Amino acid sequence: AQRNPCALASAVGRTTAAATSCTLSCALALGMNKQLGIDLGTSHVAAAVMDGSQPRVVGNDRGGASFPATVALTDSGVRFGHAAQDQQHRVDGYLRLLGRKFHSPEVDWLRVGGVHPVTALPNGDAAIHVAGHDFSPTELVSFLLESLVRRVESEMRVSFRSCVIAVPSTFDSLQRHAVLAAARLADLPETTLVGSTAAAAAGYRVTAPVGPRRMAVLDFGAGSFEASLVSIGETSIDVLATAGDPMLGGNDFDRRMVLSWLDRIHEETGLDLSVVPDAITKLEKAAHATRHALSSHKKSPAISLPELAPGVSFNQPGMTRRALIELIADELAAVKEPCAWALNDAGLGTDDFEDVLVIGGVSRTPAILKSVKYLFRNE
Repeated sequence: AQRNPCALASAVGRTTAAATSCTLSCALALGMNKQLGIDLGTSHVAAAVMDGSQPRVVGNDRGGASFPATVALTDSGVRFGHAAQDQQHRVDGYLRLLGRKFHSPEVDWLRVGGVHPVTALPNGDAAIHVAGHDFSPTELVSFLLESLVRRVESEMRVSFRSCVIAVPSTFDSLQRHAVLAAARLADLPETTLVGSTAAAAAGYRVTAPVGPRRMAVLDFGAGSFEASLVSIGETSIDVLATAGDPMLGGNDFDRRMVLSWLDRIHEETGLDLSVVPDAITKLEKAAHATRHALSSHKKSPAISLPELAPGVSFNQPGMTRRALIELIADELAAVKEPCAWALNDAGLGTDDFEDVLVIGGVSRTPAILKSVKYLFRNE
């Protein structure tokens, strides 16, 4: 597969805020009593509430600070998080389809190697066919939000009067409206959206008090890459420019591995397992585990899937970091463009920033950190 067509400037989801300054007060960043904060990501979702004068992150059942953004449709209702991951009709990655038309380059790219078929709704929007029905991404997000809020309210024994949701900073108006529609379907209280990079800068300012400065915030998530340039003042945070690629994330690194393995299986057996959902799910899990292992080790464990599909086994030697870098070379090269766009829109250079804040799970990938240090000449 070639690099996804959405790398073109017209489809990359470039959002410029150079002319419009987005000012966030510290009160909005921290929230108030009975206010819920949600970080809505492609692969994970997190929630925090004000507990007295301090924010409290709601942990999952395994002691972590976030929940997998997985939803599953079962006979007993919707499950989410870890409880959904072993279910037959589980869905991941639907946030990337939010607000998108079926006939669009982004959806064409996302359909490649997907577990569930992507279909078209009567209005032309993309949907996911699962459990015998077509579900819009808005519906799936609403399932996630409703389940998450129910969990938080049960644990905190309180209802909320308002909610702040952090979404990808490059979300356009259609995508933001879709999130708000999902919040209404989930019966959430009054909801406000903030960009994830601006929210990260606000959190950094509160937890690590610093004087006025300029900061580059780079968000490497599972579903997208975003670069925001911000100016931190005494009581405000101004977003100078934002640019990003909504089709560049950890999921795309995993997809490269999966597609290479599918090609190898086809060459060896003549079988096309890209149309076998169970096989795709197993390969995606293996790719995800491989990428995570290479974040802290120079070589990943070998992969052994004796029952990948009926009559098909799959064995893969451990992958080295160098092999992964070669496989995702196009994706790594694509990191430069959003950074260059944001700098150009803000009329600034890399030397104009005191700090570089890197967030998102993919930021743990050594090749990504190396690229950031090279681009911004900053440790």
